[in-house]
Amino acid sequence: MTTDALLQIDDLRLGLRTGNGVVHALRGVSLDVRSGEVLAVVGESGCGKSVTMQALLGLFAPGQIAYRTGRVLFAGQDLLRLSEPDLRRVRGAEIGMVFQDPMVALTPTLTIGEQIGEALLAHRKVPSRDARRRVITLLEQVGVPHPEIRARQYPFQLSGGLRQRALIAAALAGGPKVLIADEPTTALDVTIQAQILALLRALQRTTDLAVILVTHDLGVVAEIAHRVAVMYAGRIVEEGTVEQILTRPAHPYTWGLLDCLPKLAGDRGRLRSIEGQPPHLMREIAGCAFAVRCPHAMEVCGPYAPPLFTAEDGHRSACWLLHPSAEPVARRTCLMAGRPG
Repeated sequence: MTTDALLQIDDLRLGLRTGNGVVHALRGVSLDVRSGEVLAVVGESGCGKSVTMQALLGLFAPGQIAYRTGRVLFAGQDLLRLSEPDLRRVRGAEIGMVFQDPMVALTPTLTIGEQIGEALLAHRKVPSRDARRRVITLLEQVGVPHPEIRARQYPFQLSGGLRQRALIAAALAGGPKVLIADEPTTALDVTIQAQILALLRALQRTTDLAVILVTHDLGVVAEIAHRVAVMYAGRIVEEGTVEQILTRPAHPYTWGLLDCLPKLAGDRGRLRSIEGQPPHLMREIAGCAFAVRCPHAMEVCGPYAPPLFTAEDGHRSACWLLHPSAEPVARRTCLMAGRPG
């Protein structure tokens, strides 16, 4: 955790009620993001990436929450302790969010202009005439051609790429300091993905916006992120710069994620996979959640959860292999430049 962070998540734990019991969705998540930085949060589906973002914005109904502890610090206040009216002043204004899947995230019965204008009217209190002009400016800013026409159209009249740009415009309408982009390139073809990533990069550079990018696509991470946090079973298991995570990963789960990627050189045979299944989050997990799938698991991994050890400056990994008392061969394997072959 850094003192200059714009947004800090500190030991966030969350249990959600379901018809079958309580899901222990978040098990001590700690993250921070600074102004002008792109932080990528990566991991398998169901690891808690989107749940973390929804929790910090208070998007779960009180009846859904079995328990919630920790802190989410923004602008000197803990978002988890705010009343709903106070949180509403932050959500959409100070912190914007681009939700998953542009095909369904927009309301089909409202025009694009009406949906972007809602945020302006709610958070900036601008007159209706000024809001209409601002909507056009926002659509221009995110690269929508013929914005006057597009503002009057409904979502079904726009392509997937234009819908995604409209969602980004709506998230920017309140003038946020932090933008959460949850899988912003999902369901888009490769060309449109590249355009959306270029747009996010340009916005981040020109406005000093802090961006939290939620994704499972490591290619997207390499393209745009400054730092990476790797999640597994509701916890951050590794964090560092893009270079550290992609070239010198220190956690066996990250090794597995990178081994799943196709390679342009070397062995081009069958892709590797991570054996086994993620743990069932309706059960309490005492030790390392990845231990049952880890080929490097040690006796200590079962009963004791590892803290985040420092692998190098700015690079931390929650793995007992980094403990000074780890078996010499295992520790040497972990500290090698790159994952074990």
